[in-house]
Amino acid sequence: MKWEFKTQLYSGIPVAGDDGTVYVGESWKYYEKRFHALNPDGSPRWAFTCRGSVSLRPRINNDGTILFTAGLGWNTNIYNFYLLNPDGTERWRLPMLWFSTEYIYRGDILYVLSSIEEYTDENGETDRTGYGIHAVGADGFLEWSFLPEDSGFGPWLRELEIGLDGTLFVARQHILYAVNPDGSQKWTLSMEEETAHMTTGPDGAIHTVSKSGVLQRVTPDQGTPAWKFQMGAAAATPPVVSRDGTLHVVSDEQILYAVNPDGSLKWKYEIGEKVDQVPVLDDDGNLYFISEAEVANQNPATPIPGDDTLHALSPDGTLKWKLETGQNTRPPIIGPGGVVLVFLEDKGLQALNPDGTPKWFGELEGANLYRELSVGADGTVYLSSQRSVYAFEGTPPAPLAVSFTTEETAPLEIAFSPRVEGGIPPYTYSWDFGDGGSGGDENPVHAYAAGGTYSVTLIAHDSSGSSAETSMTITVTVSGGAVDSDEDGVIDPWDKCPDTFTGSFTNREGCSGAQLESPPEGGYLQADLDAKYDEGYKAGLALCEDNQPPPAPVDNCATYDLLTNLFHVPCFKDVKQDTKYRLDFKIVTTAPTRLELVDIEAH
Repeated sequence: MKWEFKTQLYSGIPVAGDDGTVYVGESWKYYEKRFHALNPDGSPRWAFTCRGSVSLRPRINNDGTILFTAGLGWNTNIYNFYLLNPDGTERWRLPMLWFSTEYIYRGDILYVLSSIEEYTDENGETDRTGYGIHAVGADGFLEWSFLPEDSGFGPWLRELEIGLDGTLFVARQHILYAVNPDGSQKWTLSMEEETAHMTTGPDGAIHTVSKSGVLQRVTPDQGTPAWKFQMGAAAATPPVVSRDGTLHVVSDEQILYAVNPDGSLKWKYEIGEKVDQVPVLDDDGNLYFISEAEVANQNPATPIPGDDTLHALSPDGTLKWKLETGQNTRPPIIGPGGVVLVFLEDKGLQALNPDGTPKWFGELEGANLYRELSVGADGTVYLSSQRSVYAFEGTPPAPLAVSFTTEETAPLEIAFSPRVEGGIPPYTYSWDFGDGGSGGDENPVHAYAAGGTYSVTLIAHDSSGSSAETSMTITVTVSGGAVDSDEDGVIDPWDKCPDTFTGSFTNREGCSGAQLESPPEGGYLQADLDAKYDEGYKAGLALCEDNQPPPAPVDNCATYDLLTNLFHVPCFKDVKQDTKYRLDFKIVTTAPTRLELVDIEAH
């Protein structure tokens, strides 16, 4: 143990900043509470007196300000949001009514799902507003409120999600709402059932779970259902999404489902015990969760809680290891190097290697974990047990290492994506693109003046001042990977068709085809036919709207390439938006022995 700090009342969740400063609040009824800032050695730096219990995890913003909530007591539904300066002085305070315990802070804007009990506008006027999504600016003033019809005090979903473009998602009964960053309604989707949980994926799509256990993927732009997956019972936990888009959710039938990004079942793991805590994923896709055994009681409706078990599953759903953890086990957390940290009640803090073998143990005999664990950037582990905050040495992070990948996005244009491991986040980046240009963005896109080879260097810095460097020689092409597919002698956007669909076509005379949904306004379609060449073969191709008869095909509209055995079909332009299309191929004379659609692309 590094140190222990005594609080006057029950301590909340301790959180450490990048400089090692630890922030923790107090919670208990009927008393004024204090929010503490502690030095890295555990000594007090300052304390702020607030109205209400600080039971949720504080947030440390990039500018050093600290955001936290304080409930005014067990018999009231009033909460205060506080934003403190780094020196502990109050920047602003905002009261809330029926706060959902979920909020999002992005770009100096606070988004809260609640009712603003009272607020002051820029003219000094006070007012109240109903239950909905509220956006609060950096100055503490209300910027906008999204209040659909009948916006009383519920029943609202407690979760608030945000997409990659800043779109906010929330559900009310059978309606899923998408709200633009300016507070205007983007779209609504009527659901067949009431939503129980939801989460966003790495591609920005929203995933919902109904109360009967139907998992559904919804496109973020238009609110269109993409697929549904039916579990055997209602969801016991919200879904958790891995980096590759796999969704993991536990059902009340005590089964953990893993669902592919396309909605198909990847695997399922039969737990055989109750799970009511959200599973935890590490950077490699390994999954950790706590199950709770139940002991039979004379009253079957009220079983006696038994011992807990920590499960570790590999990304393919196979069991790596299990560990009995006693009772009242909080969810584990993942520390630097993939170390698994779990608190054993009345015993202490157990650190496990990714393979389940013990790494170290911090004894705290007789202690209870009052709040969940927290780990600092330097590997220090923090926990609260009643009226004490403890800090354990933990496992230091691995040495800083950096690499990057590239992708041609347009002629003479390269997109760079870094991968940083180890060190202490957050990271900063310094790029040298090899042509005299430089940049500091995390994922820059750089335009070169001419094609050729360039030596690109990336230097990554972590918050401790450490740095790592890597270089790569890249080749930049004038075409950007495109070819003159429409044979007009010019490399232009019409030649590059990104979104690829595949399908096959029947060997027969007449029409056959495949569907494409929602090509963009002014877009086009392009296809290559892979066919064995027969003398005298002519192909006719027509583009028509779905469910409409195709127009008369045009003979010889496709040209045959003897070198590649491909029939090339020119691009079709001026495609309507939000319209399904079908490509129809008609055999005019001799049929080929094989006719297959290699790729069909919308741009």
